[in-house]
Amino acid sequence: MKRFWNKLSMARCTCPRGYKGKYCQDIQFCELQKCPMNATCQNLDAGYECISNMTFHDDKEPLVFTFDEPDRKDVSMDTIEISYRTKFGGTLLYVHDGDMYFEISTIRQLVTISWLLSGDLPETHRFERELAGDDDSYDWHTLLVKVSQGGKLEAGWKGWETAIDPQPSLTADIDYFAFRHLFSGRQQIYIGGMPEMAHIENNSVVSGGIDKGSSFKGCLGETRVGGFLLPYFPHELIYPDTFNLTQGHFKLNSSQPEQGCILCFQQSCKNGGICSNPSEQYACECPAGYESDDCSQNIDECLSANCMNGATCVDGVASFTCQCLEGYEGQLCEIEINECESNPCHNGGVCQDLLAGFACTCTEEYAGPQCDVFRLVTCDNMPCRNGSRCVDGYNMTTGNNFTCTCSAGFAGPLCDKPFCQEVPCQHGTCDTEAMIPKCICEFGYVGMYCETEVNECESAPCLNGGQCIDFVNEYRCNCTGTGFDGKHCEHDINECLQERISCGGRGHCINTEGSFRCHCEEGMCGKDCAQSDPCQLNPNVCLNGGVCVEDCDRERRYYCNCTGGYTGVNCSEQATLEAEEASGADIALIVVPVVIGILTIAGALIGTFLVMARNKRATRGTYSPSAQEYCNPRLEMDNVLKPPPEERLI
Repeated sequence: MKRFWNKLSMARCTCPRGYKGKYCQDIQFCELQKCPMNATCQNLDAGYECISNMTFHDDKEPLVFTFDEPDRKDVSMDTIEISYRTKFGGTLLYVHDGDMYFEISTIRQLVTISWLLSGDLPETHRFERELAGDDDSYDWHTLLVKVSQGGKLEAGWKGWETAIDPQPSLTADIDYFAFRHLFSGRQQIYIGGMPEMAHIENNSVVSGGIDKGSSFKGCLGETRVGGFLLPYFPHELIYPDTFNLTQGHFKLNSSQPEQGCILCFQQSCKNGGICSNPSEQYACECPAGYESDDCSQNIDECLSANCMNGATCVDGVASFTCQCLEGYEGQLCEIEINECESNPCHNGGVCQDLLAGFACTCTEEYAGPQCDVFRLVTCDNMPCRNGSRCVDGYNMTTGNNFTCTCSAGFAGPLCDKPFCQEVPCQHGTCDTEAMIPKCICEFGYVGMYCETEVNECESAPCLNGGQCIDFVNEYRCNCTGTGFDGKHCEHDINECLQERISCGGRGHCINTEGSFRCHCEEGMCGKDCAQSDPCQLNPNVCLNGGVCVEDCDRERRYYCNCTGGYTGVNCSEQATLEAEEASGADIALIVVPVVIGILTIAGALIGTFLVMARNKRATRGTYSPSAQEYCNPRLEMDNVLKPPPEERLI
């Protein structure tokens, strides 16, 4: 019998696939089941799990996980482990229940852990990762957070916990029981962002606080809470219907994410850049003329150009152009133009080359800049073209014996050239086919030579204090800092919704035109309801029945609505004093004009009286036929016809 047991102990079992051990008693689940999409399978005591990487875009919703505990036992989730790789950052993990929340976010080398648990105010703690040699900002990193029952939170980069003398990057006090309530398996866990209506405070470091809770952009690897893996596949895709998972596990409650790690996003590449190796490199491969990670920067070739002779360099895309001064040509404006090569002097004239011009020495028979005007030509020969007016007389400028006054649209000594061929249109084309030549201007320019740019900002199109920026044939409104948006800054921004203003948790946000205000709980005031109401602290600050009104966002922090008859900051001054104590200058302004008016009227009356009196005295004792005839028109004929007594005696 003993020999039989010795032989039995020396026997070896050949195990079928999926089992191992001396007696084939250990199940190797990963040999019996296959993880989807080349995920790594890892055996557990009572099952298996599938570990993979995934890519988050900043326009995607976060992943939502719920915990399933078949035995309904209390679980202890005191550790959080997250592996990630990112250039842009965002929220890594978020859990909340009502006003309570716990969040882990990152941007560049900075990690932020914030929470609002049993206290009245949120807490925020941050630590940075030190770069090792070359910039390893975009490599894989694993973050480990541990919370002890003594109410101590420790966090750092994985590995610190196994050191002989553990030195975490962050140590902080935390309410252990409130933390355990959030991570009890009853609350949903969000990865790569947070729900849209989550309760948040404005204290995140992501983009200065404005993008708190912003979606994560980058790659996430193995993520565990309390040692339990958060899988990136739906439960039914990992475990077939015939498999009964008996231990606690997390389930993905949202759509399946994009598997694998993608670092370069094609939509981030500008100006024709491409992601040549998106799984290994963040930077876009740029076409000629552009640089930077996203190909957004145009290379200024003028920095290395060598334009000569005062030329102006104009940068292009992977090229440059030298704008030469008059008289020069060539790619670098290195060649002086010989204007005499085209033989501009006619009729035997001798050409002398000048810088950007030439001079003709004409024979005695000809004159003009190019010796093409016969000296004996006069207005009788009708030399002026296109209906222009001719005046005889020597012209010292042209050397002609006449002068042409050109009609509209024409120029030149003989008015035979369109004016815009003599002087080119600056921002347009010369229309020589029209009856009267003219410059057809490009959009945004006016003027005879299209030399004036139209200023679209003159009409003040930007509203509500927006700054108008003029461009060629367009304008843009800069609404920054106005509280409005839209093409013309016409739409009021609802800061309460857009910026998720919480008023410090001690009030509610009310949107106003161009801004917002917080309606605070009694006794508090200010934009964050973080200040004590001065009217509550000192109810009698306004005297004489005045009413105190809090104005905490201004320097004085309150103002008084005074009753009738009082004024001043605290209603301590009588308003009637101002009228009673009017200055002498004010009295003079009223009295002096009245006195001057009375004296003027009196002077006018006295003058009129004196004139009438003088006229009456001047006419007294003088003969006035018209007056006598008017007063006594009848003649006494008896006195006129009767002869005197002496005449009757004769």
